[in-house]
Amino acid sequence: MNVDKLIIVCDASVHIPDAHLPGRRKRGKAACGVIFLNGQKRLSEKIEERGKYLGEMTVPEAEYNALVFALNAACELCRRELEVWLDSELVVRHLTAQYRLKAVNLKPLFDEVRKLEARFNKVEYFHHARDNQLAQEADKVAHQFLDEYS
Repeated sequence: MNVDKLIIVCDASVHIPDAHLPGRRKRGKAACGVIFLNGQKRLSEKIEERGKYLGEMTVPEAEYNALVFALNAACELCRRELEVWLDSELVVRHLTAQYRLKAVNLKPLFDEVRKLEARFNKVEYFHHARDNQLAQEADKVAHQFLDEYS
């Protein structure tokens, strides 16, 4: 299937044991979930969902890795226009140049995203709340892959 416009809803889930305690680890097991919707349809019908276990990383690293996974998968479905929805305000603001990227560990991931964007005519990023229905579906997919490795 190849559509002119693809809507991507992407989420990463990171399990950090004892995250509520002071002096906690900052890394945990991570997975991602992605929902692909046909942006040409009025009600944006779901094309498919995918997920992947990402390994051990920080939350921002997981969000970027989830986006890299989503953009790679999107190439199979669309080459024209992407509308990408993330619940990571940090990542969206980096990619829309509202925030300057300072974290050295995120720079290679940011660069990879920019390289993947070149495969498409247009890529737009939007932030949405975690309580959004599609965001919850993407989170559910991520948790399925996370549960396999926890």
